Amino acid sequence: MNHLWTGGNGGGSGNGVARWVPALDVHETDDAVVLRLDLPGLDRDDIPSRLTATC
Repeated sequence: MNHLWTGGNGGGSGNGVARWVPALDVHETDDAVVLRLDLPGLDRDDIPSRLTATC
């Protein structure tokens, strides 16, 4: 996830190709890490998600 926090404002990759980075909020509870993304125009059920944990 470090690439989300580095590289400036996310407005481009330096090669003339623009990229879009959604607004992201991350917080931790006692039993979970919660990610909330702002994805306008999409319904929650339309977004596939998968979590893989390695220890």
